[in-house]
This record gives sequence, structure tokens and C-alpha cells, in this order.
Amino acid sequence: VTATIALVATDIKRILAYSTVSHLGLMMLSLGAGGYTAAIFHLLAHGFAKALLFLGSGSVIHSTEEQEISKLGGLRRVMPITTIVFAIGAASLGGIPILAGFWSKDEILQSVNNGLNPAFIVFALITALLSALYMGRAVFVTFFGRLPHELEHLLPVLRSRCEEVGRDPDTLRVSAHYWYGNAAPPGPERVEHLAAYRALGVHRVMILPLGSAIDDEPLESYAEDALSAGIELG
Repeated sequence: VTATIALVATDIKRILAYSTVSHLGLMMLSLGAGGYTAAIFHLLAHGFAKALLFLGSGSVIHSTEEQEISKLGGLRRVMPITTIVFAIGAASLGGIPILAGFWSKDEILQSVNNGLNPAFIVFALITALLSALYMGRAVFVTFFGRLPHELEHLLPVLRSRCEEVGRDPDTLRVSAHYWYGNAAPPGPERVEHLAAYRALGVHRVMILPLGSAIDDEPLESYAEDALSAGIELG
């Protein structure tokens, strides 16, 4: 049941949570069939895979302040390391060969087939298939979908932001040339432009090196617009 919920859930943390309950069910089934070694093996394989998945989802949520995968997409272009980490965990949990999740599920299925009524192996196979489907969905929708249109213009800065996440996740460091060269006109349009950064979890922008604005516009006007958007300009 929880596997089918994970298949339609849109909150990335809920997908992982329901996935955990589903896999715990597989472990209990293995124990019921006498496959104690298989159950412990899957407990360990699942634990390591789920650690990667929660680290990856945490990185996504922290960087975008968004948990709904339907509102995300294309993050592989700006979060390549997170994409790799999440994809490895998902591949293992989905039962892709050579990864631990594949071998632990194989042992569980063998234990169930040998120790229980044939009806149970059918349910176990369906559960294993669903785990591959919902993890594949989570990966492709979040990382391989299309980057939301309103974030396209932030792509170069997002790359630099992701490089800085490890040091100071709330601060974006960017060159004065890029910042002022791509600035929107003063007023509401610029505030809306800056608000897009705020939506990505940026609370402070460090302009390096700090210089004067283009066309001799006072730096204070940029600071005022940034403040209106909820961003501190430094």
C-alpha cells in the first residue's frame, strides 16, 4: 500500500518516507519466510541508500526551499553533485544490478519463494517493481525535468551558488560585472527579479569585488530593491 502512495506522492520527503515503510514490509516478509540474513542485509543496504537519498533531498530543499517535485525540475544543471548522490541512492533502492539493493532484494525474493505460499512472491515482486518506479519518478521529475521558466535567467548564478553551499548556504557570491550587467531596471521589475533569488533560499548577496553600479546609478538603489525582496546586499 505504501509503495503505491509513494508512486503518486509529490512531496520528496513523503516519497522517501513511504518508501521506507514499504521496504520495512519487505524485511518483515523475509523474516516471516525465515530469511533472517536477507532481512538484515536489506536493512543495511536500504539504510545506506536512504542516507544518500535524504542527504540529496535535504540539499534540494535547502537550496530551493521547495519540497514539491512538481514545482522542481532540471536541477541536474545546477546541482550536479546532488543529482549524482541522489541517483545512486535511488538506483540501489530501485534494485539496479551491481548495487547492494539489487542483491538484498534478490535474497529476500529467494527466501519468500522458498519459505512461503506462492502468493507472497507475487506481492513481493510487485513491491520491488513499484520501488523502481517511484524512485525513477522522483529522480527524473526533480533532476531531469525542465528547469522552471522563472529560474532560467538565474542559471549561471545558481551554479556559483551551489559551489558555495558547503561554506555558507544562505549567501550568494557573484562578481560585480555579472550582477550589475544582468540587473533588471529599477523598481518593481527588479524587486521581482531579486525575489526569485530569495525563493531559492538566498538571503544575502556578496558582490565581489564590491564596485559601483552601471550607468552611475547609486549602489543604495540596488540595496533598497534587494531589501524589498528580502535580500541583504553586501
